[in-house]
Formats: sequence, C-alpha cells, structure tokens
Amino acid sequence: MIWPPLDYPQTNSFGQAYHLAYGQRWKPPKYPIALYETKAYPDLPRPSYATCIEWGRKKLRIHSMSGTELSIKDYHVERLHRHVAGRATRSQKTWDLMWEEIARGRGELIDTFFEGNHIGSTVMIDGDDCSIYWTGAYDREFFIHGPISHLPLWIAIGNAGLRHRFWVELGEMPTQPLTTEASIQRTKEYNIGFFKRGFATHTADNGVITPYSIRKSLLRPPIGDTRLALFNADDIIAPWTDPRS
Repeated sequence: MIWPPLDYPQTNSFGQAYHLAYGQRWKPPKYPIALYETKAYPDLPRPSYATCIEWGRKKLRIHSMSGTELSIKDYHVERLHRHVAGRATRSQKTWDLMWEEIARGRGELIDTFFEGNHIGSTVMIDGDDCSIYWTGAYDREFFIHGPISHLPLWIAIGNAGLRHRFWVELGEMPTQPLTTEASIQRTKEYNIGFFKRGFATHTADNGVITPYSIRKSLLRPPIGDTRLALFNADDIIAPWTDPRS
C-alpha cells in the first residue's frame, strides 16, 4: 500500500483549505510516519503504556465531541493552544475549518480535565479511510502529575476505528536522538517521536507502509528534561513514558 492514500485529509478539499488558511502547502514528510492500524485495537505496541492509560482512567476526565454542533463554550482547544504556545500560531479560518469538520462527524475533539482544570485538547480530522492527529495542546504545568496525554490519544485512536477509519496517522517520528542539534526544538521533535512510536503498529517511509518492528536503536529514552524540551512547542503531546518501558 502506498501512503498517503488519495482520500488523505491533506489532499482533499479540507486539507487544501486548511493549508491555504495556515499558509503552508503539504510537503512529503522528512521522517518516517507513525501509523496505527485500527483493526489492532486495543493492542498496545508498547505494553508499558497500559500503566499510563490506567493512570489516566483513574485521574482524568475526558469530554469527546464529534458529529454535533459545537459552541464557543465547548471549543476549548483554541484558547488552550494559544496559552501553551504562548502566541497564536493558526489563523481563525483554520480553527473554523477544524470546527466544521468535527461538527460534520469527520473528526473529533477530545478535551482532558484534571482536578477540574482543562489541561489538554486533542483534534483528529478524518479522510475516508484515515484519521490524522491534527493538533493538540497540553498544559505543561500538569506534566509533573503523570502521563496526561496517553489516555486521550488512546481514546482518539479507538474512536477513529468506531468512525470506520482503518488507519490513524500520528505524525512524523525522528528515529535518532538529535545529539548533533543543540536546539530545544530539535530535541522536542525527537522526544515527541519517541512517544508516538509507542502507539505505532506500522510506519510509512518514502510512501510505503510496513509493519513496525522495534529495533534496539529506537529504544533510547527521551533526551534530558522533556518538559524543558517542550517549551517552544506549538503542538504538544507530553512525551512522558513509564520508567519500566
């Protein structure tokens, strides 16, 4: 199978409008793409993530919306994203497009709450066969409490399957610690890639999908203090991993 498929959200009309609004054109990925084949659900490629997800079930409250009209009251993600990034990184037209797709049932918005605080939002956007982790934000002040991002992403993957999507694209995953790059941004990219690899059943590299096999070289842990590595992030998934992984 060749990736991306013709119905990929970044190649359909929504994707074209999104990138017009965001000021970018779709470009081939620089690194391998992490994929989850939804027929494998609920198998976890990285078994230690079960501990992280169970922590989330006990500590977090999840609010999911798809296929319903959203109100300003419900649409927390834009405000939180601006707070986490420290600035507006997307145009209002972009947010409106995401809102419309979720309301049409071609995606999902998952808000995450911890002890009454809204600490995270995850947005998935659908093509006909594939759902893409499109954007997300997690308040880094709450990383100290535990793995706040594993459960919402795991729910999003499962719900994509319930919407009859066969694949979930998790995004690029640099496979080598970027030790030659001292910047926080490059370190952040590796750490987020490490997190995403824990959910991947397949990878797409140079357009070709292959089953994902964990190699020893890919098991290096996140670099340094991962909270510091996320300070300049626009899209945040906390790369917290169980110490036993």
